[in-house]
Amino acid sequence: MLWKIWNRLYDLKSVIKNTTQAIEQRKSFLKREQFGICDVVDGAYRDKIDALDIGMQDVQLRKQCTIYKNSRSQTCSKPNKN
Repeated sequence: MLWKIWNRLYDLKSVIKNTTQAIEQRKSFLKREQFGICDVVDGAYRDKIDALDIGMQDVQLRKQCTIYKNSRSQTCSKPNKN
């Protein structure tokens, strides 16, 4: 879903497939725009192995962390409590 949104926002006209060309196109976009992406799920159980998040059960989330490009340290933020 993220790539469909970015396609509309940035008028990317990229292919939403897992071909080598499509993957390279997405990687190029991320580098050009200086976007970093990470998975927030540390682990989960699935009955069916696929890429759909809806099938995940017993989801374990990762700590919210930001790694700075020019730093050797890793900074983790605590979730806001409202």
